[in-house]
Amino acid sequence: EELRPKEAGAEDEALAAMQQRRGDLDKAAAAMESRVAELRQTSSAALSQIEEEKRLREDAERKLRSMETKLEEAKETNATLVSHIEGWRKHCNEVTEAKDKAAVELGAARVQAAEAVAAAEA
Repeated sequence: EELRPKEAGAEDEALAAMQQRRGDLDKAAAAMESRVAELRQTSSAALSQIEEEKRLREDAERKLRSMETKLEEAKETNATLVSHIEGWRKHCNEVTEAKDKAAVELGAARVQAAEAVAAAEA
C-alpha cells in the first residue's frame, strides 16, 4: 500500500507534465496559425502590389506607344512643313530674282526714256 500512493503521485505528475506539454503544444499551434495568417495577409498584400505595379507598367507602356505614334506623326508633319518651307523659299527667291530683273529693266527703260526726252528736246 505504501507503493500505491507513490505510484499515484507519479501518475499525477506524469499527467500534469502531459497536460503542460499539451498546453505548450496548443500555444505553439496557435502561434503558428497566427503566423500563417500573417503570412497569408502579407502574401495577399504583395500580390495586390504586384498586380498594381503590373497595371501601372501596362499603362506606362500604352502611353509610351501612344507617344511614339505621336512622335512619328510629328516627324511626318515636320517633314511636310520643311518641304513646304523649301518650296516657299524657292518661290520667294524666284520672285526676288524677277523683281530685281524688273528693276534693272525699269532702270534701263528710264534711261532710254530720259535719252529719248533729251533727244526730242534737242
